[in-house]
Amino acid sequence: MKKFVLFIFCLFLFGCSASDIGKPLRFEDVVNTFDRIGMSFQKEKSLPVNNIFILGINENKPYSYKLLEGVVHIFVFKSEKERTSSIQDFYQRPIELYLHKLYEVKNVAIFYIYGNSLDQRLDRQLNDVISFMKQHSFY
Repeated sequence: MKKFVLFIFCLFLFGCSASDIGKPLRFEDVVNTFDRIGMSFQKEKSLPVNNIFILGINENKPYSYKLLEGVVHIFVFKSEKERTSSIQDFYQRPIELYLHKLYEVKNVAIFYIYGNSLDQRLDRQLNDVISFMKQHSFY
């Protein structure tokens, strides 16, 4: 009987968290993860209107933030499938003009635009953000 109760408890526990895994992330989830990792940023207001990122990806506008070194553009799509196809479309543009790195998790794409070289510390922190969002449920 104890094994059966333990089995039901585990089934319930893993069943609940497994159902959350497929849910899309919200912008608030991304911001909360940045805070949890200890990354501070400010809303970027001085980007040119014709910036390729500000123009958006398939009518999806980014949330743009200034980091210590560089800028991040956070795109939150409706689904992972939409993110994947939108990023493929986006890379048909002259994106190579911008030194950047793309981070992807679920329905979120984060572009880190940097100066002359990639800041390794920020790269590690952004990878930590992505890892955290992959491993945790926000609902």
